[in-house]
Amino acid sequence: REVDYSHYLGPNWRQNLKIGPTTIVSNHVSMIDMVSLLDSELHPSFVAQSEICTNYWGRIVTQPIQCIPLFRTPGEQKMDAAVEQIK
Repeated sequence: REVDYSHYLGPNWRQNLKIGPTTIVSNHVSMIDMVSLLDSELHPSFVAQSEICTNYWGRIVTQPIQCIPLFRTPGEQKMDAAVEQIK
């Protein structure tokens, strides 16, 4: 499926396209963005609140897509907790 981004990125956007690791940050309000990304060729990984990854229904969705649980803790502990989860 071909998408034309020239309206947003200019007529030569394909020439400037770099292949490699990509980060997509989504301030989503529904699960539609996650589902649409799963259907793409990007093979994305997701970060979700740890509470979602630990409850029964949340695990049904988050485990198959290897979601990284994010433990929301105050201050510098946030960064340390995220780094530990990625390791």
